Amino acid sequence: MSRRRRNEDYNEEQIILSSAEGSRLLYMPLCGITRCRSDYRIARRNEPICVLEYIVKGEGTLRSDGTTFRPEADDVYVVHPWSDHEYYPSPENPWEKIWFNLQGELVDFLLEHCGLSDTFLLKKTNLQALFQTGLDRMAASTEDGTNVQQVALEVAVGLFHALGQVKAKQGCRQVNPVAEPLRNYLDRSIMQSLSMEEIARYAGFSPSQTNRLFQAQYHISPYAYFLDRKLQMARLMLRNTRKPVKEIAAELHFGSESYFSNLFRKKFHLSPRDCRDGEDPTEDLQR
Repeated sequence: MSRRRRNEDYNEEQIILSSAEGSRLLYMPLCGITRCRSDYRIARRNEPICVLEYIVKGEGTLRSDGTTFRPEADDVYVVHPWSDHEYYPSPENPWEKIWFNLQGELVDFLLEHCGLSDTFLLKKTNLQALFQTGLDRMAASTEDGTNVQQVALEVAVGLFHALGQVKAKQGCRQVNPVAEPLRNYLDRSIMQSLSMEEIARYAGFSPSQTNRLFQAQYHISPYAYFLDRKLQMARLMLRNTRKPVKEIAAELHFGSESYFSNLFRKKFHLSPRDCRDGEDPTEDLQR
């Protein structure tokens, strides 16, 4: 079972999840906040762990696959799965940081989808509130009997998409000011139910205007995009969990198992059960 623990060796407060509360899709074994001592140092070699760390204050060093970075207050660094890396604070001005350790096939999907596959450090992110809220949600889930795995999934998706948005803004990409925030909203909401009217209400335009603005940027309607993301998530869940098809359809808020199966077959040219039994659903993932 998940639990909270004070780790005196690292001067940190940890939330520890048991392996039974994770899956091949996504597992958050640890998260927490660390007030680093001068001798703090973490080093890993070729491990399947992704780490997202927000620097509350202080400064230090990250080395990843031969490249050196200097994360400081309000920065976020991304430690990629299977990398050789180490990180440690400055003895004169050690870090205080909020962090999440993540594993699973969904991690690679989110890194790619959010444009973070080649990102190690984001400067001046203004994401302290988001990281703190995520940590608070994980802490609350260990105490009130909430589905810890579901909370971990929601927290992780929110963090990745926020980091992708920061990178996009810092990269000075010229994007439709309505379409990209709407796409990020849809990406964060794939485990929810949304109608076209609710999507348009979020965008602040009529349904027809929302469709026009979104299609101008992405060449697909927002509702069709939303269904596509749900189907991509369903394909990962079929491959990496043993949840029944009916349960996956319900979690992703398809109206019924038959409706979900028809959409799935139309998109992937095989049934959900055939996908689970033998096909590789990780091929040709769409962005």
